[in-house]
Amino acid sequence: MSVDERMEEQRAALPFLEAAARQLGGASAMLEREAKEWLAELLRLAQEHASGGGPQRAAEHMAGNPVLLSVVFQNIDLLYEHGYPGADALSVAVMSALEQWETQP
Repeated sequence: MSVDERMEEQRAALPFLEAAARQLGGASAMLEREAKEWLAELLRLAQEHASGGGPQRAAEHMAGNPVLLSVVFQNIDLLYEHGYPGADALSVAVMSALEQWETQP
């Protein structure tokens, strides 16, 4: 992947990261910055799915945190709206996380 492609991918993810981090971080700028890092890691995990790594790690990451799962679910449309190439991979991970979460004791 070229530098230009990587930068375009990051630009496409930015609206999602901003909206989800605002929800997770609330009024605190520090928490919002931490939330962006957390969400960026989640996007990286989901991208592994697109590379053949499977959605399992991203799904487990979200299934263990219902707040994160709900925020990602609520904002995932922003990835599609802005043409983020890993949107499908994250959607698969969200669906898998929902299945795991529903079956947890």
